[in-house]
Amino acid sequence: MTLIDTSSFRPKGLSRKKPSPLNIPELLGIIFSFLTPHTVQVILYLVCRQWYAVAKSYLLTQKPVIWTGNPKQRDTYQQQLSHHLSVARALVIQRPSRNILFHYTGVPSEGSKPWFGLLSRLEKMVAENQIHVNNLSVIQSLKVETQLLPLLNITGSLLTTLTLRNMEHPDVPLDHILVLCPRLCTLDVKHRSTGYYQVSYRHGSGPEHERLALPSELPLRSLTLESIGVEKAAIMRLLSSCPDLEELQLISLIGPRRFTNTNIDVGPPGDELVLFFRDSFLRQVASRCPDLKRVHFSIFQEPSWLESGLTLFPKVTHWSFLWRDVNQQILRSLRSFEIMLTTLEIVGVAMYDSGFAPHLHRFMCENRQLMHLIAPDVGIDTLWFDLEGILDTSGSLHSKYNGRWHSSLVGKTIVPFHRKIWSCRSLRTLHLTFSFGGRGCNTAESARIMFGYIAKVCPQLQDLSINCNMIDLSLDGGFCLLSKIHDLRRVKISTDIRHLNGPWNVDWIIEYLSLSLRTSMKLWVSKYKCMPRKVIYGKHPFISNLDVHALPISAIQYIDFYRLGLVNWVRRNDNNFSTSPTEQDIGPLCDPEHMIGGLDMRNVGHKRDILEHFEDRLSKNWPCWTRMENFEIATDYYNHIYDVKAMRETVRKLRPDFAVK
Repeated sequence: MTLIDTSSFRPKGLSRKKPSPLNIPELLGIIFSFLTPHTVQVILYLVCRQWYAVAKSYLLTQKPVIWTGNPKQRDTYQQQLSHHLSVARALVIQRPSRNILFHYTGVPSEGSKPWFGLLSRLEKMVAENQIHVNNLSVIQSLKVETQLLPLLNITGSLLTTLTLRNMEHPDVPLDHILVLCPRLCTLDVKHRSTGYYQVSYRHGSGPEHERLALPSELPLRSLTLESIGVEKAAIMRLLSSCPDLEELQLISLIGPRRFTNTNIDVGPPGDELVLFFRDSFLRQVASRCPDLKRVHFSIFQEPSWLESGLTLFPKVTHWSFLWRDVNQQILRSLRSFEIMLTTLEIVGVAMYDSGFAPHLHRFMCENRQLMHLIAPDVGIDTLWFDLEGILDTSGSLHSKYNGRWHSSLVGKTIVPFHRKIWSCRSLRTLHLTFSFGGRGCNTAESARIMFGYIAKVCPQLQDLSINCNMIDLSLDGGFCLLSKIHDLRRVKISTDIRHLNGPWNVDWIIEYLSLSLRTSMKLWVSKYKCMPRKVIYGKHPFISNLDVHALPISAIQYIDFYRLGLVNWVRRNDNNFSTSPTEQDIGPLCDPEHMIGGLDMRNVGHKRDILEHFEDRLSKNWPCWTRMENFEIATDYYNHIYDVKAMRETVRKLRPDFAVK
């Protein structure tokens, strides 16, 4: 009993890390060798059925089937729809892609031929047990009574995940949706337009319709409600039916309706709804859902109420906030959950809020257990990572006075943590927006600081997403420094790539260096070694780079004494710091200046960092990014699409083993 293994036909370097059903015959051969022929004959049928069940799961693709109802798909794609649905787990219903010359019409109406054909095809496949879709996403608005509910009436019994956007109905009938989908584990409802919606427990829009009774217990594990209206009694009733709920996200909800004889008065987002999140509401949520592990509450006006409610959810490891709700007090309160808190997610655009970056940087310097920071729209300046003042070329960016750094970029005083660095060494996910110092700032130096800092303080990073308006991805920009992080699996860089022009210096991205690449890298290293020290080190490196070991002991002790006095001065003049200096603040006495938080932070931002990185790889011959799965470069479509396409093609040739987007 053998199968043809097609692994020999794959390109070299392309390996499947996921176990394959092709390994089963080898195991069966070993097992059958210990059995009698009669026993083999009896169990053969059962073994084949189990083998088929295992192989069937591998035949199903994770790529979703996207249905748009576009008339151009009727003759080609629509005819193959049955085949696509039979091997897919996810179905996405969305509007056709926008055409610059023609307007799109959206999803066809309920009486149109494409929509009727989709429902008929789904109904037939469900009746014949030929469909395995368990994830449905409705991105385009559907009419609830005539489109959404009939669709769920057909597929609801199969679904475990449901995502809804922009329903055309005065209410959101969550009760009816949950009744039609008894296996639903994840429900995500979001409304994006300016209309008003609320949670409704009536089938239909009029009072004559009877209420639907929710089951006493629902298998729901994740519930997300965003930008819709809610009623407190309704949401509490729903939570009472979900005792096993693990994720609850109430994002930017709209205040309750106020009915009058003449009109319906709808308040702005957060109006009256803020009363929900007082201690009484949070206590009721905590009592009904004791196993919550991920929580988001949008407060808008009273973050202090959320601060007092953090203690009600001791099992929560993933906290999510709107950036307007996160302040210094919230981050300080989260420090008391340092052991439990593993994920911090900040939703919303805060890249231009100069007052938020110091609080976030301070939080990262003090939290050791954080594993995931998801804040793609929150901006932080690379000046916070500039430990040596490399970007201070003319004195216009900073002026140092008594340990306090003044920035003229935003008109506010920035007080770095006196060469403190992020303490979360186990960080696995980092999604942030970075800005480079302001006008006249050297983009290559800023990029080297950013990449070098991340590579040193986050050695276990697996998922990295960087959004930066101006970035240098060339060799001088230090992009290669990320290859120090051997566990990286996903990298996404969003930029306009203004300073990236061919040829592309990304040969270092190859998994193992060939003889020619080793020779080229040695030539590059020797060229930089011959350059003056000021070119390799920049403006003024650490004292250690000038030969710290040659300094007398009295000089080193004087440096430590000065650092201790500096910290004491700042503590007396800054209430944001604790009252007593610790060894972590100033480092152990007689430690070299470059040792910060137990890490050697020499050369961050200098070309010397790239030089030593290449020397280490040449000497040890370690591979680059053996676990990488996705590599993505996103940029402005109109200005730099050809530059990005050329870089992607170069990376694809060098690394055919991971996906390049």
